[in-house]
Amino acid sequence: MTALTRGSVLVIGAGPSGLAAAAALSSLGVEFDLVDAQNHVGGVWNIANEDARPGRT
Repeated sequence: MTALTRGSVLVIGAGPSGLAAAAALSSLGVEFDLVDAQNHVGGVWNIANEDARPGRT
């Protein structure tokens, strides 16, 4: 793996994949910003967001 030598990473989306990417970057010591269109993390799996869960119409 090639090491990042400068700059930072932008992770778009705080759903399961974005959170996994953020965790991986953090474990490597890489600076990152995590942004999402919603005001909560978890994406469709956030239990606080009843209407966004899979199978809901």
